[in-house]
Amino acid sequence: MGKYKKLAGNSVVFAAGNLGSKMISFILVPLYTYYLTTTEYGIVDLVTTTTSLLLPIVSGGIAVAVLRFTLDKNANKSIVVSNSAVISLIGIVLSFALYVALSFFNVLENALIYFVLLLSLQILTQILAQFARGNGQVKVFAFNGMLKTAVIGVTNILFLVNFHMGLQGYLLALVVAEIVSLIYLLITTPYFSYLKLSAVDFTYMKDMLIFSLPTIPNDVLWWFVNSSSRYFILFFLGAGANGLYAVANKIPSLISMIQSVFSQAWQISLVEEKDSKNKHEFHGQIFKVYSFLLFTVASGILVFLKFFTANLVAKAYYDSWQVTPLLLLSAIYSGFIGFYGQFYVAEKKTKGLMNTSIISGILSIICNYIFISAFGLMGIGIASAISLFAGWMVRIYDTRSFVHIKIDWSRLIGNHMILLIQFILLFLVDAVLLMVIEFIMFIALMFFNKDIVSNFIEQFIKIIKRKK
Repeated sequence: MGKYKKLAGNSVVFAAGNLGSKMISFILVPLYTYYLTTTEYGIVDLVTTTTSLLLPIVSGGIAVAVLRFTLDKNANKSIVVSNSAVISLIGIVLSFALYVALSFFNVLENALIYFVLLLSLQILTQILAQFARGNGQVKVFAFNGMLKTAVIGVTNILFLVNFHMGLQGYLLALVVAEIVSLIYLLITTPYFSYLKLSAVDFTYMKDMLIFSLPTIPNDVLWWFVNSSSRYFILFFLGAGANGLYAVANKIPSLISMIQSVFSQAWQISLVEEKDSKNKHEFHGQIFKVYSFLLFTVASGILVFLKFFTANLVAKAYYDSWQVTPLLLLSAIYSGFIGFYGQFYVAEKKTKGLMNTSIISGILSIICNYIFISAFGLMGIGIASAISLFAGWMVRIYDTRSFVHIKIDWSRLIGNHMILLIQFILLFLVDAVLLMVIEFIMFIALMFFNKDIVSNFIEQFIKIIKRKK
């Protein structure tokens, strides 16, 4: 039972940091939609999305290796830290070389300097944050996420509301947040105490890169799956439509938050339980509960979706709700893909990450071209759901040689059917009646998964009794 408690405990810690971060981001959506035009918000989204694409490329994906190698029981942390520091410095040099190259073509214009600063700073903060996780400082890692988002919130209020800086104010807030995060991590982690020039070992550095480099094509391919739609929107529908999509995607990001929280704890548990005899039973039980949580959050969001978009964002963004249901389903599939993806990292078989991402990457590009041009914003959700579902199926097939998870397909199909009914209701009913019927469907989902719900209630009662 200890492994379940540890996974739950780590998940709670990561959730505390991530929940605060996402709640702040969620609360600030009305502020962004009021002070930024749809075009400006679209450009901000493009800058942050492109940064996430280039980050693993210029850094060699080394942050993944820092976490995994630090988690090894007999890890020499000085060697891990020193070699990752050298690679990160190379990444920063590449970032500024990119700035020089892009400036010749006037790419992003006034936003270019913020883009490169974000990229350089995130190389450092990502490595230090992953070191904190591997070093057992899960609270430091979790609080760092909350701190960063809080700084973004405060500085955005200052730059957008008080100084009316618009697009540049938003981007400056992101840079300031990364600087504060870097200072916090340098103070709270012993990263620099392990840094030694004598520990630089090019053979070890090569081993780290052999592990991390295969994750780059995987990250790039998943970037295409999750983010390339922005560029198709820009081409077919314009920057204003990209702003609508950015708002629509804020709501499914709540599911992405759960995925992120769980993955952070799940990765640690997988490494620790790698040699356990009953690990496959453990994997199956966790997947059952995890999938239920994702469907529950999606169903709960659908109860209030139209109310939220009608009352809490500017009128120009109201139509964004139409694409949100399919993006919620896509977020669920993305969570399933992430669940299976952690097995590759735990087993140090990262080449499989790249191989299993190719189908989804290709499908994403093809489907985005076909469906966005044909159905507009709705096409984004269709393309995303198809490509991510395919990616999940491929990973189930590919991991069979070292992972054996018994999936309850009847439960998954039932959960899908309930969500589908909720999707359809959004287009047929409005106002209070919609919320009432959607809530009834939410209760139906709870009843359909009553065994999991009952177990949750039993465990909660036990915890309360222990505290008393």
